[in-house]
Amino acid sequence: MELYTGARVFDPNTLSNLCIERRNVPQNTFFLVVFDSAETAQFPSNPFSAFYGLEANALRHIIAAYTYNRGNGFSELNIYRANALESPSTTLHP
Repeated sequence: MELYTGARVFDPNTLSNLCIERRNVPQNTFFLVVFDSAETAQFPSNPFSAFYGLEANALRHIIAAYTYNRGNGFSELNIYRANALESPSTTLHP
């Protein structure tokens, strides 16, 4: 899992390209999470699932999340209008 911070407004194409570049890591499953600031970036409390679940404080600051599974080719980038807690996502498949 990699954590990034980014401006509130960013280009989805640039983010998609970053996801494509970064998924060449040797792990079978790869996660990339973008937070609104470095101060709010944190790893999930459950490192085995890489899922933030009910961690409202973390979800409130996540502005994008990417999941890649090398085994089945699953690739999904969720970009949130406000944040992962309070808004639906726009989903891309880079």
